[in-house]
Amino acid sequence: MTQGQKMEKVALNRKQLCAGIQFLEGPCYSYLKKIDIDPDGEESKAIVLVLSVFFEQMTKQIWQRLNDDDKVTVPLKVPDLNEEEE
Repeated sequence: MTQGQKMEKVALNRKQLCAGIQFLEGPCYSYLKKIDIDPDGEESKAIVLVLSVFFEQMTKQIWQRLNDDDKVTVPLKVPDLNEEEE
């Protein structure tokens, strides 16, 4: 955590938590296209498979363990938008 960042706690319900996890899938796959891995190669296919299973299992576990009314408190690092990027 950098000097200007604040740490907050956010309470999420089951749907919000699962939606957040599923939201991350798109950027992960886009990032794979940007790094130096052959998109049609075996390494890329293996990474995509692992990520797909990971996101699917995370969502499934949360859905099974939480009820609709349950809340999970998660830490949130709020970035300091005034801080210059390196």
